[in-house]
Amino acid sequence: MGTKLFFSLVLLLAASSVLEGQDKQEQELRIASEAAPKAARAWLSLVFGDNNRIKWYAETTSGRQSIEAKFKHQRRHFSVEFSPTGELEDVESVLKLRQIPDSTRRQLIYTFKTLPKFKLNRIQEQWQGSTEGIRSALQGRFSREVLVQYEIEFSAKMKGIYGIWEGTFSKNGELLTYRQIVLRPTTNLNY
Repeated sequence: MGTKLFFSLVLLLAASSVLEGQDKQEQELRIASEAAPKAARAWLSLVFGDNNRIKWYAETTSGRQSIEAKFKHQRRHFSVEFSPTGELEDVESVLKLRQIPDSTRRQLIYTFKTLPKFKLNRIQEQWQGSTEGIRSALQGRFSREVLVQYEIEFSAKMKGIYGIWEGTFSKNGELLTYRQIVLRPTTNLNY
């Protein structure tokens, strides 16, 4: 990879007002099912059926609190994030790079090739929208009210720092935001 291409990418990322350059500080604490909001439990039961293998977490990400349910459904790993009051925020499912549509995958690979010491850690497809829209999307019927993005965790050297990064990419593979992941030890999250 050429030095000019790399510096051009870095300048583009730094100059773009859409991108975030902040750190992602995250803490997760396992909680009992009964501690999760009733509305969140009801929504999961309605959409995914009864699943007694759901693991619930209280999560603080860069100062923002949420409740997250993690489970496996129809051989796919899901993570559903709710507000502390039980309102649906997003649904994420783990994917492999080959499961992403061809044109999006080509754009992602092009972006990744510009990063030194790049290693792909995890890809998640993320859906945001109304509860009914997401429910339909889970059944394979997508509507315009559901925003589809990709959240990709990768290791690379960016801004002169080698670290673990999280990038949000559009449905077309365009980098929207990125931030460095800083893991902190779990402590009391005040739930």
